Amino acid sequence: MLFLKPSWLGHFDERNEAKAIFSVHISPDGSRLASGGFDSKVKIWSTKAILQENSDEPKQLCSMSIHTGVVTTVRFSPNGKYLASGSDDRIIIIWQKDITNHSFGKIFGNNETNVENWRSFRRLTGHDNDIQDLAWNHDNSILVSVGLDSAIIVWHGSTFEKLKKIDAHQSHVKGITFDPVGKYFATESDDRTIKIWRTSDYSLEKTVSKPFKNSPSTTYFRRPSWSPDGSHIAGPNAMNGPVSSVAVIERGTWTSLINLIGHEGAVEVTSFNPIIFRLPNTNKEDNKIMTIIACAGQDRTLSIWNTQNPRPILVTQEIAEKSIGDLLILIQIRSPNGLSLFLCSYDGSIVACLFDKDEFGEPLTAADTEKLLSKYGHGRHGSILPESTAQLELETKTAEVEANAHIKRMQDLMGDTEPMKIDCISNDIKSDSSNKEIESDITQTIEKPSPVSTPKQTLKINNSLSPTLSINLQKNLQQKITITKDGKKRVTPQLLSNLSDTPVVNSLPESHLQTYPEQNIPCQILDFSEPSRALPKGGVRSLIIGNKRKNTSEENEQSQPKKGKLKQIDDHIKTNIPEFIRPSVICPSTSVSQIRLGVPKVISFVSISINTTNHMLEVRNGTGEHKPTKITAIKKGSIIWTEFLPKAVLLLAGNTLFWAAGCEDGTIIIWSPRGRRLFPSIVLESSPCFLECQGPFLMCITSIGLLHVWNIVLELSPHPPVSLAPIFDASTFQFSELKNAPSIVSAAINSKGQVIITLSDGDGFTYNSAMYSWLRISEAWWAVGSQYWDSSGFKGVKGKSGIIGMLERRTDDEVMKLGRGRFLQRIVKSAMLLEGYEGFETSVSISHLENRLSSAAILHSPDEYKTILNIYTRRIAEENMKDKLEELCIYLLGPILNDPSVTWEPKIAGLDKRELLKEILETIELGKQREVQRITTKYTEALQELDKAANTFIS
Repeated sequence: MLFLKPSWLGHFDERNEAKAIFSVHISPDGSRLASGGFDSKVKIWSTKAILQENSDEPKQLCSMSIHTGVVTTVRFSPNGKYLASGSDDRIIIIWQKDITNHSFGKIFGNNETNVENWRSFRRLTGHDNDIQDLAWNHDNSILVSVGLDSAIIVWHGSTFEKLKKIDAHQSHVKGITFDPVGKYFATESDDRTIKIWRTSDYSLEKTVSKPFKNSPSTTYFRRPSWSPDGSHIAGPNAMNGPVSSVAVIERGTWTSLINLIGHEGAVEVTSFNPIIFRLPNTNKEDNKIMTIIACAGQDRTLSIWNTQNPRPILVTQEIAEKSIGDLLILIQIRSPNGLSLFLCSYDGSIVACLFDKDEFGEPLTAADTEKLLSKYGHGRHGSILPESTAQLELETKTAEVEANAHIKRMQDLMGDTEPMKIDCISNDIKSDSSNKEIESDITQTIEKPSPVSTPKQTLKINNSLSPTLSINLQKNLQQKITITKDGKKRVTPQLLSNLSDTPVVNSLPESHLQTYPEQNIPCQILDFSEPSRALPKGGVRSLIIGNKRKNTSEENEQSQPKKGKLKQIDDHIKTNIPEFIRPSVICPSTSVSQIRLGVPKVISFVSISINTTNHMLEVRNGTGEHKPTKITAIKKGSIIWTEFLPKAVLLLAGNTLFWAAGCEDGTIIIWSPRGRRLFPSIVLESSPCFLECQGPFLMCITSIGLLHVWNIVLELSPHPPVSLAPIFDASTFQFSELKNAPSIVSAAINSKGQVIITLSDGDGFTYNSAMYSWLRISEAWWAVGSQYWDSSGFKGVKGKSGIIGMLERRTDDEVMKLGRGRFLQRIVKSAMLLEGYEGFETSVSISHLENRLSSAAILHSPDEYKTILNIYTRRIAEENMKDKLEELCIYLLGPILNDPSVTWEPKIAGLDKRELLKEILETIELGKQREVQRITTKYTEALQELDKAANTFIS
């Protein structure tokens, strides 16, 4: 063994006085040593220059001085990509080596020179006091920091976003270490405890306090270390009676039966060698291994132990010059061969220790180490052991449900009518007699095929037809060949339809064939009105004046629109429509309105029919008072009633409750099915552009962009007239400037008075009368960014198409028409390649599901809500988003006690919330995810207690 203490290795001020060093760490490849000290600097050194006295390597590689306080800890990431440093300025800085910038030179303010350039990549804030220690998980997935604010903060290892803040310790947290398997991390605090935490959900596994009773709280650090075989934790600053010691805590039982006693003062730091050694002079089959641990503390003593010897193999006293009260030793054994040791102290020195290869034994290979760690789950990333019998019962039940579902799918596929029962699974072979019976049954089934039904005809088919069909098919497939004058062959092509005369025979029995509806045809009639008239191509055009004010200079420079442009606009809106009498009269209010929609022209004949009752309403527009407009109601060819109006009718709407006509002068006239006027004429501010009805509700959109909704039966309106300006993005257009806005391609209303509007840019909106706000239900962003977008239309329970699916199908159609799909896809793909956007697609997909879920609740679509809820819970469980899952469970469970001050609606979209919670907790996917079983079992028990209480109350 050799001790090295280079005079140039340290942190020095302007007068060349050494400053205290609080932390050192070796990079994974062993080429760099990082140190942090009292001078607020992070320095990186070349280990080759330290260990080889006559090396030509540069000694100091880089010096970084962004911290404004004492640097208390430095840690390289296991992949060597990042260096994390913590300080008493409460800031964590993530450093990254910049390989593109080669402008090295002297550091401003001193004579130091940078050979490498390390830049500040991230600056993490979250602690309220000094940061005492940092640690990375073995796979770089998370970084954990601890400090004097008693907080533990978990950071993402790539994006460095804050994942969790844990406030469980009662005093300063001064050290942290990670399990080499990656399942746990341990923190040690001045509250005289070590707490073991799960990395799966950051919950507490165990608190160990017995070895640390009466331990002094005067130590500046309490840095524990986890053994490389994963079986033990070395906890410093423990007490064995009145003697200071290091507690060795056993994994699993989390008890301490072994203490390392050898220091006269408190031990502040422990460090296991990351290499596992095989004992010297032993065979590989004996599997006798040992690990090496080094300890140091306030007594200025370094001790080194191995797990096969009850006494230390090395004790070095007064290795530093400072007294006990001013001493800090941090040991890191992080070189690739495990034969180097570095320590630092308050005296500003860094000491390197070199060991010969034969001093400890033969190191285990990486494969042997992984095999040794496999008993703790190493290599099975994400696997979690069950914590209770309830979780095992849930998994068993889930397996049974999954097996029964698989059997049912097979029965549906094969057409079996009798349920299949599987009592047990055996490898035994049945007797020949049973096999013969099975063969005879199969032969009979094949020899007697059942009739096959086709949509057009039914044929009786037996085996004798097969040769004939084969011959006819071959004849039909023969092609006609002719020889031209120049001797070339020409083959006359045949249409595939010519071969359709030969019926296609299916060998399956009739009971095995099922007819499925086409995918694009909805299986359910939506509770929304159908368009009462054919819209022009591209929808009803709109012009808008924005809310955004222009600069004064821009207003002065603005020129009047040219006549040519206005002519182009007029020519553009011309479409092929039925024969019309004249354009409708423009209302004066339209010329000063912020929104201006296209108004239907006055055509000679307008009609609407109700298919369920064979009723029809016809309008023949006149030319004025001399030839009034005639309105006729017809049922099965017979005229029921007739009325005349002195004005032209533009739009009609009607159902079994009423008829409505929208007139050119902005009036709405409403009749009963038998022709009785239900109201005086409703006078609006401008001509109607849309007129739709469903159930008792009537909707009208006028040419100045106002939405009116009335309940005709109750004679009231659910909300005042609403402007369409928000859905046209009026805030993005400049004030006093007329611009083309997206067209309205569809407008409908359901029997609950909810309005759905789709624009030509693909966005779908509804108006929430309770919130007095427009809500965007569907948009093009989901079409290209979400994994759950279905261009054929989302379907709810039993394949029924719902309102959400209809809106998303319309959005997809409009996006494809405008050609925006490829443009948005390029944006999404470029975003996914950026650093820090690794979870982009997952985040967008989950947000899309949440948008669907809330939309289905607002639009009262129970089938879609239940389907989306199941998909959403499965996805957040797979992504281990326990916070969102628990929040959803709390929302569906509601208050357990009857508290009158708490307002809670037990139903959503017409469905019972607690029944929904029971269904999602019993899903197969949640039963498979051990990460969330703690949550599911807790709320399952809560539902069971509520059921028991309800049954007790009834009885």
